[in-house]
Amino acid sequence: MKLKNWSAAAMALAAAMTATSATATVFSFELNGAHRAVWTIDTDQPTDGYADGESSYYIVEGNFSDLPGFSAKTNNAALIEFYTDKLDGGFYIEDYYNTTVDVDDRAILTTNGPSVITGPSIAPTFLTGSFVFTNKYNSAEKYSLLITAIPEPASWAMMLIGFGAIGVTMRRRAKGAVTLLA
Repeated sequence: MKLKNWSAAAMALAAAMTATSATATVFSFELNGAHRAVWTIDTDQPTDGYADGESSYYIVEGNFSDLPGFSAKTNNAALIEFYTDKLDGGFYIEDYYNTTVDVDDRAILTTNGPSVITGPSIAPTFLTGSFVFTNKYNSAEKYSLLITAIPEPASWAMMLIGFGAIGVTMRRRAKGAVTLLA
């Protein structure tokens, strides 16, 4: 009887968890190479994409302090623009809140390499994996950009419920097997 009550409660919890929106996906970015930077992007937040479909950009917080020319006064916020295949891929990092320099001098890193976004530029989808880039203005500088998707809390909850259900099933089968042998 206790098992039936527990099963009903688990099913109700699972239904409640899946009823929530599961469209938000957070991506983690780790740039390594001549310099290092780390940031995350929540694709549920609006992006500014250009109507021509050539790039998408985000204003994000992260750790950009290792990049040369990045101002410590900016609270580690940067504008990051990702280029589509129309512009031969790559990305650009700008010290967005640094008002001590002209807007045209805020570029910190511009790269050449593959496009890591697909779909419309106003609602892009990020590719996951490791990608190699070079500095557009210094080809000796190589970079590796690792993009990973971070699971949502609802995904973790469903996984834990699934493991619990498997455990209950295995325990019931183990008890049944002992009973049959005795």
